[in-house]
Amino acid sequence: RSKKRWPTMVEDDVESRPASSDAPLEAASRLEAVRVLQALLGRLEPLEQWLIVGRHFYEMTGRELAELSGMPRRTLMDRYNRAMERLRYMAVQEGLSL
Repeated sequence: RSKKRWPTMVEDDVESRPASSDAPLEAASRLEAVRVLQALLGRLEPLEQWLIVGRHFYEMTGRELAELSGMPRRTLMDRYNRAMERLRYMAVQEGLSL
């Protein structure tokens, strides 16, 4: 089973931030956090990944996600909340905070 590669728009955003005196260190740290987050998302079920990416990267509402999936909004939001709990737990294990 092949792993999906997430879009690099987040990595590109990290690289395009304004420079500061310690910009290389900050950018490297942010880029590593993005890579860890991508790996953690990859450990979630596909629906959970879709919900988190839709809510946080595409800023979709629960209603929009429900319309696209054909599932009840409350069911999706329950799944989203459980997925975020799992993602937060895994992030803490990796030394990140969400």
